[in-house]
Amino acid sequence: MVFEAIGRKRGSWEFAVFGIILSYVASILGPLTLLIVPLLVTCLFITLRRRAWLCSLILLLANPLSLFFIGGVVDYAKGAPALHSMGLPSREFYNVDPTTRCFRQTGGCVVYGGEWIHQVPHNIALIFLSGVFGPPSRSYDGPYPSKEEALRVVSSAPKLNPSDFIGGRVHVGSATLEIKPDDLVELLEDQGIFRSTQETYSLDDLSGTDVYAAIFENRCLILRFKSANSMFTSEESPVQQNMVLFDSKNMRPFAYFPVQGERLRRNPKLRYLAEQSR
Repeated sequence: MVFEAIGRKRGSWEFAVFGIILSYVASILGPLTLLIVPLLVTCLFITLRRRAWLCSLILLLANPLSLFFIGGVVDYAKGAPALHSMGLPSREFYNVDPTTRCFRQTGGCVVYGGEWIHQVPHNIALIFLSGVFGPPSRSYDGPYPSKEEALRVVSSAPKLNPSDFIGGRVHVGSATLEIKPDDLVELLEDQGIFRSTQETYSLDDLSGTDVYAAIFENRCLILRFKSANSMFTSEESPVQQNMVLFDSKNMRPFAYFPVQGERLRRNPKLRYLAEQSR
């Protein structure tokens, strides 16, 4: 009886090690990575049936899916996690995710078929933790209007004084918010109003550009740019309109929404976290 139990345990360890090693081998086999799921389920079923609890635990924790899930937990704990995906980013890709409040990161356009191995467990961890514990500590945690809501709110907003705005002052009602000079330069370069090759900037650069501002639920600053003098204008799109949503607490943008015109910079220079700006 004792020898039979020892044999079962030894066989269970073999199944656990076999499952872990093969799962890592399969993780680099492109579309064949889908074999990882039935492989792990089978090995786990066998170890659980044999009541090899330690083998089952190691099998659960040491496989690649669990390791990438744990990586997502660690990223969330650091306060600035990013949801992972593949593909060419659009203008709105780098917006803070409105549901999880995580940031976003793409691995590019070249895929081999096994990206889900590290992306899906990582993202599941972020979605779960954000749903249970709320937004990551370093991300935006205030009201987040949809594109349609933001446009409706700012459509009736007054136009800002150009000389005040070029000085970084945004007057909204009785409040005055300030944008740092370097942030203002990057913001207007993103709109195509300033050119990155310019050495100096003046009020003349805002000629042909109107800026409108509104506050949404006492926290979200909405800036709407309407420009006929943007470097992104064309014969097909003579006017460019965009909205930028700011956190009024730190005056950092968390979302960019194109309204009119398509020729826009995909990767905004000014982002919510200073280290992500470029």
